[in-house]
Amino acid sequence: MSTTQFSPGCPLVLEPTAVYDDGALVLGLGLTHAALVRARRDRRLRFTRKGQRTLYLGSWVLDWLNDEPTPGEDENTPGQEPAARRVG
Repeated sequence: MSTTQFSPGCPLVLEPTAVYDDGALVLGLGLTHAALVRARRDRRLRFTRKGQRTLYLGSWVLDWLNDEPTPGEDENTPGQEPAARRVG
């Protein structure tokens, strides 16, 4: 487990081989629990479960952060069909 101490206002430096849990990512990166749940559910963020804990390797988190689309960017990659839209 990462033994990094988090201080408000100090950036978190993710180490690719370190292990992080939800709390470390929420505190260190300012993410919400909902954002992590959504990323796991959508299979964009790799994770493992040990007992009742959800754990992430730093390299998995870095991959997820690097793959995030920028605001306003089309989420479809070139050559793919547009995502299905809900009709309500």
